[in-house]
Amino acid sequence: MTHSAAVLGGGIGGLAVARYLSRAGWHAEVFERADTLPTSGTALGMWPQALDALDAIGAGDRVRTLRSPQHRGSLLRPDGSVIGTIDNRDRTAYLLSRPTLLATLAETLPDGMISFGTPAPALDALTDHDVVIGADGLRSPTRRQLFGEKFEPRYTGATAWRGWVPGHRDTVSETWDADALFGITPRDGDLVNWFACVRTDAGHPGGLDYLRSRFGNWHADVRAVLDAATPDAMLHHDLYESPALPSYVSGNTALLGDAAHAMAPNLGRGACEALVDAVALGRFLTADTDIHTALHRYDRTRRPATRRLVRGSRAMSSLAMTGRLRPLRDLTPRAWPDRNAGARERLPVWYFAALGGRERTGGGHGGGGRRLRQCAGSTDVSHRGNNTSTSSVEAFCCARFPLSVPLNCTTLAFASSAPVRSITMSVRLQESKT
Repeated sequence: MTHSAAVLGGGIGGLAVARYLSRAGWHAEVFERADTLPTSGTALGMWPQALDALDAIGAGDRVRTLRSPQHRGSLLRPDGSVIGTIDNRDRTAYLLSRPTLLATLAETLPDGMISFGTPAPALDALTDHDVVIGADGLRSPTRRQLFGEKFEPRYTGATAWRGWVPGHRDTVSETWDADALFGITPRDGDLVNWFACVRTDAGHPGGLDYLRSRFGNWHADVRAVLDAATPDAMLHHDLYESPALPSYVSGNTALLGDAAHAMAPNLGRGACEALVDAVALGRFLTADTDIHTALHRYDRTRRPATRRLVRGSRAMSSLAMTGRLRPLRDLTPRAWPDRNAGARERLPVWYFAALGGRERTGGGHGGGGRRLRQCAGSTDVSHRGNNTSTSSVEAFCCARFPLSVPLNCTTLAFASSAPVRSITMSVRLQESKT
């Protein structure tokens, strides 16, 4: 018997899960209220976990041919001085525009699978489908039907501008100051992607004139991008995050992507997690004959991991735009040479947590040694060898440390969902042998 799925929303997560299920022999029907796929949009970072998901739906190789690889980057202060740098080719991330990614996901779907210009029907009108998948974004009507108004997204206290200008760029930079940041990245199509974020009240009306004034005394790269920016190549919107839902499933309905776990963009993981959601849900549905069992396995797997990412993204936003804790944030430990490469880098240790990866052990540095290991989408940071012990610190994603480096207070502040507690812990663990 052929199973059927109604996918409510033709964004990244919706198209990805439709593609997975279609390849597995399911009949999927996608309802998308827009008349067509978008033709403009800013760049998205595809971290290794997202590339694994794209491989699972047969789109990974295509994305790699269209992308801008992200190997090198720097974190800067407004005057252009460097907080930290990275050059890592082991776990490459790729930058790809949203329109290109969506077109790639849609290109192999059967004709007629996507119903454009068609708002999603109410759930009670979809009872002829085995499963209903709410992939309808930040203001998800599906989520509202399942859990009510009290789980509407909450304003993060910041608003963002994103855009693109003609040009070419090989490296990524993000410039941090109190209550503001500015990023510049490569993207496909001979364009440079940029984004700005400012802490302000919701509904701030500022356009390019405001941005040129707000960032007018920042370093030359920021000013040059804003000078080249145009209103028709810019998006402006407030930033929201989801409160913790009691579940990502109810009955035969599942939520994924922003409908389940909208997060601040500071880790660059929103689109990635929608892809991971889609493949995880597809795998559970096609591996288990009981729909309800499959949906609950999906919820048990994805809800804890994505909640850590929501908290981690919030913590990263606070850290990037901190004023009071800026000296602590900018601490850069002495990098220990990699045994294999002999390379040296200077970077706040927590930055590597965004790269994903595998186990790395640093033994003996500063006494005792620290262990970082991948564990079901989280990072356990354990301290061994003396009388000071901690339980694991929940981090927002898997960690990869290409250099053997000692932990410092910034690492734990960034990894924990409770910054005050983490700073207290880190001071207790901090040693002065770096």
